[in-house]
Amino acid sequence: MVPAVRDPSSNCVEERGCDWEKVTVCAFDQAAAMHSNTTALQVAFLVCMDEKIGVTAIGAAKQCAASTALDFDQINTCFGGTRGDDLLEAASKVWNTAFPKRTTIPHTLLMNDEGVLDVSPSLDALTKALCRHGSTSPACASRACEV
Repeated sequence: MVPAVRDPSSNCVEERGCDWEKVTVCAFDQAAAMHSNTTALQVAFLVCMDEKIGVTAIGAAKQCAASTALDFDQINTCFGGTRGDDLLEAASKVWNTAFPKRTTIPHTLLMNDEGVLDVSPSLDALTKALCRHGSTSPACASRACEV
């Protein structure tokens, strides 16, 4: 998962600057370093961040780190240092390579950069696509995922 960052030195989607994206890539980096349930940690952190309104990015991250067992001090150090800048730049390169032109946000890609849905993805369609591509989620064992 990468945030939608066209230019890390400019404004990002829905905000001035890119603080929300930067703190998120720092949390994602920490989750990846833990080598345990990386995607689950990243998703939990992102869901938490998306629910925060009226706080700063770093304030939201502090709350979300506590609820996801991530280390806020490490996230904050990354956010305030060159590691955060480097991660944001790397995210920008991934985003711009995958989407050189306008696109929808969020945009879901599965395996081999196959675009699954471009507009208003439904949970059912996304689940079916994940199952077709080999997910072992319990949801894939249900009849809802038959294709």
